[in-house]
Order: sequence, then C-alpha cells, then structure tokens
Amino acid sequence: ESTGIWKSENNAQAWVNVIPQGDIMGFNLDDDLFYSIGNDLYKATKSDNYATRNIVIGGVESIWRTPSFRVDDVGNLYIGQYQEAYGAKLWKSTDGGDTWAVCYSNPLTQHVHLVVLDKSVVPNIIYVSMDGEIGATDGSAPATAKSIDRGVTWEILPIPFDTDFGVVYADQNVRIGSGEGAIKSIPTLFHTNDDENWTIDLDVAQNLMSIEEVGGAIYAGAQAHSSNMYAKIYRSVDGVKWETVFDSAVISSFDNYAGYRMGSYGKVTPMGATEEQLL
Repeated sequence: ESTGIWKSENNAQAWVNVIPQGDIMGFNLDDDLFYSIGNDLYKATKSDNYATRNIVIGGVESIWRTPSFRVDDVGNLYIGQYQEAYGAKLWKSTDGGDTWAVCYSNPLTQHVHLVVLDKSVVPNIIYVSMDGEIGATDGSAPATAKSIDRGVTWEILPIPFDTDFGVVYADQNVRIGSGEGAIKSIPTLFHTNDDENWTIDLDVAQNLMSIEEVGGAIYAGAQAHSSNMYAKIYRSVDGVKWETVFDSAVISSFDNYAGYRMGSYGKVTPMGATEEQLL
C-alpha cells in the first residue's frame, strides 16, 4: 500500500507529505508532478504546492510505470501503457500533461516496458520497448519501435533474435538492448551502432534490472536467477565490452529475485565508481 508522496526542501533533513497516496511517474518542464493510483494517471501542479490534482488519463487498463515516463527536448511528455491485453500503447502530451492521446499502438505486443530517449539528437529519437513475445520463435517479435519525429511516424527495429524488452539505453554512439534472459533463451545485453546490425555482448541467463550512465561509463544491474545465482553489476565504457564490477557472491545470502537498480550521486571518477557510490 502506498504511503503517498513526500517532499523535502532542506537536503532531506525534513519531509512533508504532499500527496497522501500514489506512485511518482515523473515531472514536466514546469515541475508539475505526475503520479498514478491504480489505473489512473494524475497531474498535480507545482504552482499551488501540488494541491490541484486531476486525472489526466483514466479508465484504461494499465499499470503506469516510472521507466516509461519521458520528457523530450521540446517538453512533450510520453508514457507507456503496461497492460494484460494485447495492443501496447504509447501516450503523448503536447500541453504539459493536461491532455493525452495515443501516438503509437501495436496489436502484436502486450506491455510497454520502458521508453528510451536519445537526447544527443534533436529532435530526440524515441525508442519504445515492448513485450515482444508473439512471433518470437523466429526473432521477428516487434520488441522496439523507433521515431525520429517526436512520435509522428514509427518503424520497427530489426532485432534478429528473441528479446522481451528491446532497447533499454541509447546515446550518440550505441543502443543497448536486453531481455528476460533468466526466463527464456534471450541474451542479457546486446547492442547496435546503426539500429540495423545487432550483436550479442553478454549472455549470462540474467534479467537486466536497470542501466545508467555514471561518470563516463555505463553500468548495468542484473538480477539473480537459479541458473546464475548471484546478482551482479556490470560496467562498460563503450556499451560493447562488459566487465563485472560487483558480484553478490561476496555476500553470504541468495535471493532468486534480488537485483540492483542504480542511481548516481555526487562526484564519481571519469572511468568508474566505487561500489559504495553505486550501491
């Protein structure tokens, strides 16, 4: 059960509950807050300390998830619909989140797992990573859709092998993909430099939990599984070659669902970070 949304304005020394229930999705360029309760997506305005709260997407079957909420270079908002029925949908707002409309839908896929922006390009390139299970026996499942015009037109990326997530990271040099490798015969990490040719880089029967650029390197947190019993953190400078920088085998416990989600803070060294900074 949600304990609500809390705010601190004094470096986390004191906290105030501003919304009694809900899960944070993200913010627009005006710092208005978007959060979910059940199947409904809400907007709370910063101008009155988030007292004005309105449902902006309601009446749809969805679990709204933070990794699918994104803001592009001109302030357009995007959020993916995570649902049980087929027909994955991406919603878009061009007015700061007051109104929303579906800008992409695919009848062959089920969930939108996450939305990824390549912010090195203007307009930002949008990648929508979906649940690509249908047709996956020949690698043809439409796991990732791409738009170069802020969601007006779309193309399906030709990922040549099974993947349940698709693209999970993008920058000016590389796009990195992942899938539920602990559940199926799906590679843990793979990459492309041109969105056409794909190479498997890490195949260790693990699910990717999160991926983030920190201090000039890319870090990927992976989930433990019965066939690979310890959660790990991998690091790459180029998104192609990966090394293990933390292995939970050093901890005398094992949880089949343990994994690492990462955020960064403070100053890290240009080519890496200590375990204390990452965890």
